[in-house]
Amino acid sequence: MRRGRGDVAGAAEAFVKVAILFADPVWVPKALLEAGKCWLELGQREKADRVLDELIEKHGKSPEAAAAKPLRRASQR
Repeated sequence: MRRGRGDVAGAAEAFVKVAILFADPVWVPKALLEAGKCWLELGQREKADRVLDELIEKHGKSPEAAAAKPLRRASQR
């Protein structure tokens, strides 16, 4: 909802809170991926790398981790 209103930073923070507060194996990877996308959109590569790395390390077999890998590589350029 925040992202749709243009509050991309607020959306990123909300997605990170999902990952911190919940241990759901379905929603946490989705939240981390969306947080990473938000941080990249804002040019916050360090924050994006942090959440994308967490996604890849902790949820490496998820479809979201597979989607995160090219984003992570793109942010390393």
